[in-house]
Amino acid sequence: MSLLLLSGGLLSAQDLVFSQFYTTPLHLSPAYAGNTISPRFSANYRLQWPSLPGKYETFSVGYDKFFRKFNSGFGATLLADDAGDGIYRSFALDLHYAYRLQINREWFAKLGLQAGVRQSRLDFDRLIFLDQLSPLDGFPGPGTDTGEIRPDQPNATFLDLGAGFLIYNGSFYAGLGVKHLNTPDPSVLDINSNSYSGLSPTISLQAGAELPLRINSYFFRNSFLSPSLLVIKQADFYQIHAGAYLGLEQLFAGLSFRHTVNNADAAVITIGLRQEFWKIGYSYDVTVSGLPGPSGGSHEISMVYILDRPQPSKYNDCFGLFR
Repeated sequence: MSLLLLSGGLLSAQDLVFSQFYTTPLHLSPAYAGNTISPRFSANYRLQWPSLPGKYETFSVGYDKFFRKFNSGFGATLLADDAGDGIYRSFALDLHYAYRLQINREWFAKLGLQAGVRQSRLDFDRLIFLDQLSPLDGFPGPGTDTGEIRPDQPNATFLDLGAGFLIYNGSFYAGLGVKHLNTPDPSVLDINSNSYSGLSPTISLQAGAELPLRINSYFFRNSFLSPSLLVIKQADFYQIHAGAYLGLEQLFAGLSFRHTVNNADAAVITIGLRQEFWKIGYSYDVTVSGLPGPSGGSHEISMVYILDRPQPSKYNDCFGLFR
């Protein structure tokens, strides 16, 4: 979710986190690049709070692959975020690299780097400032102008850097990702430029496991339970996302809960289908926070396409959740 705070200018923005973060792991850490031997393609769409004014929409596509010759994974992601029905839009094109280290027979580590170009665009004419509000009803009167200075360029383009670390074996993984290492400035208004220090780094901690399930059924031979934990920190904002994912051969489902420091945010229900080279998932965020009025929750659709069908015996790791 991107947040736009206006009080005489654009103050800050908050990174979006997908509920199905395991289908877009490169947005958390570049260390996840190349977790499949064959090329992996992904696409995600998220619609947040459709019943509230100024809903948020996000589109993302990605590609990554492991190259044995270089013992490295390479990836690329493209993200488009629309906040406030087009008032504020952002675009990001990122390249990801991860080098794999074999610690011993069972444990591996990956070091990742990310570099990208981002752009923020603001529709200035649709903004409402304090000096336009009526003291009677709060709404701007006809033809009400603002004293704010229109920006010469209603967009900002900047370089964004990140890094990540991942350690795993056949049952457990843990990772760290840091975005905006160079604290870039995405603002398009010059208000408070003397005190604004740039986009705060986003730090994510990820951990999870893959527990095989012994189900005496021909249809559910390759089954597993994958508990996961995701902790996000950006400036003063914290988010904890904890839950479990159940894979039953062609079917999968998940249940998780998202909480901030001060209040519960949402319960996330996920269902999906996996067939041969692809899988598709749908999740719904049930809003449990104190938002005024019905929010309509959040809807998210994901698609993953891998150019081979990953079998459990093919990978000595615990990333079935991500495939």
